[in-house]
Amino acid sequence: MLGATSIGAPPVILYLLSSPDLVAVTRANLTLYVVVLSAAGLVMLGFTGLLDSPTIRAAAELTIPFVGAVWADDCSRVSRINAFDSSPWCSCC
Repeated sequence: MLGATSIGAPPVILYLLSSPDLVAVTRANLTLYVVVLSAAGLVMLGFTGLLDSPTIRAAAELTIPFVGAVWADDCSRVSRINAFDSSPWCSCC
């Protein structure tokens, strides 16, 4: 289910969306699916020796701006939706 074309994701998404579960449950299941697949991919990269020190360092250095951008976008989006209310969705508001 993990490949260069990510061909495994659409069938799983369709399967989960066709269930009678609540939206929050489906979202949680999709998030768990992506996390487990990503972790499996990292383990496979580790076993093949493709995770060396420069790669891990670059990933760690890029994590900081990535998280900052996600946080800033979340706050920007929430402030546009709820211009007059403080939102429980965003930790910065």
